[in-house]
Amino acid sequence: MNDPVVTADLSRFGQREIDMAAELLQALVRASRSPTIDRRYMDGLTINMNINSGYVFLSDDDYNTYMMNGDQLEQFLFSPYDGREGFYDELKDEYNDMHPEDQEWLRDHAQALQLHMTHAMIADNEGVQS
Repeated sequence: MNDPVVTADLSRFGQREIDMAAELLQALVRASRSPTIDRRYMDGLTINMNINSGYVFLSDDDYNTYMMNGDQLEQFLFSPYDGREGFYDELKDEYNDMHPEDQEWLRDHAQALQLHMTHAMIADNEGVQS
């Protein structure tokens, strides 16, 4: 039987991963000031580690993933159509190359959290609302 790739078992974390988990928890405390995190929707939040990559992240009951992006805790996003992944600013830079359904999803995400949108995103959004 194969072991799962992701674990929340802290006994499997090494010192590096424990340090990363501590950084995530400290960032979570500061998250109320972050425009990209809405803690009201983080039910069932756990600290997890990907055994293969060594990445440490937070995950909630809805499988939303939160990771450190520099010194900020941010949601790590997965687009629903093409499966693009990254932080909002990374995906925002890929907007023009996205499938229209992924573009709509990213605009909806930006609006829900009141994030800065590119001119193309704003123009597309105004076209949808007209």
